[in-house]
Amino acid sequence: MKAVLVLTESIPELEAVSPRPSFMLWLADRPIIAHMAVHLLDFQVAEVHLVIPQAAEAAVSAWLASAPDLSQVTVHTVSDWMSPTAALRELGDSLSFTADPLLLASNRAMVMHDDWLGLGQKMPNEALVLGEAAVVIRGDLLAKVAATPAGDLAAAVTECGLDMAQARPFKYFPITTAAELLLTNQRLLGGGFSSPDALERSYTEEFGVIPPVFIHPDAEIYSCMIGPYVSIGAGAVVENTALRNTIIETGAQVNDVVLNGTIIGKDAQVKGTAQSLIVADGETK
Repeated sequence: MKAVLVLTESIPELEAVSPRPSFMLWLADRPIIAHMAVHLLDFQVAEVHLVIPQAAEAAVSAWLASAPDLSQVTVHTVSDWMSPTAALRELGDSLSFTADPLLLASNRAMVMHDDWLGLGQKMPNEALVLGEAAVVIRGDLLAKVAATPAGDLAAAVTECGLDMAQARPFKYFPITTAAELLLTNQRLLGGGFSSPDALERSYTEEFGVIPPVFIHPDAEIYSCMIGPYVSIGAGAVVENTALRNTIIETGAQVNDVVLNGTIIGKDAQVKGTAQSLIVADGETK
């Protein structure tokens, strides 16, 4: 099986989180695009084709250059941000495949391998719809899907009138809002992408941990309570802080705050104020 990840759709709420492409945001130990590509390649997918806007080419190329194990990944560019079907139309005949099953997904969700890929290999219909952002279709029908005006992939398959079956894989994580990004981080950490040495490290570096969490080896943690469901990237410095259900990206600095349901971007700074209080009997402050 081959996979085409059409990462060309603009997602406004995630653009408010970071000016970087939404698929380059980090979750647990790697960017979203890496979770998708690596785990598809680890399973039954032989090739991954990334379709991205030209504006994201430099960032994606730099990431691929640092990931030599992804030689099976091919990058295709389109002129601008656009719907998946519009991107496929622009590529035209440069992206064509045989009638073998083909996974087609967009950046509205993170698609990871599971038993549903086995269903794709024995696909009884022309298309197996996995959600609005992912389908398994016969590769030779790609041009038919691209010819439709529909924006999302499931609607395009319906518009084409293809014979299809419905399925919802276990590891299909919608990512169109900050809340969905945090929920996907929770699922990844709970599914094995946490730091196995976090508890041991907490004993020697004097901070507390409630698993699951991911703490990059290069992150610095001082006098904190971390977890559950916290990802902290490389070079981040966190001091005198309590974190729960939070993503802190690379190079961020966080001091003297209590955070829950929070995303802190790359190289951002959050500084609170430590307080010394005397609260009398029965008083509320």
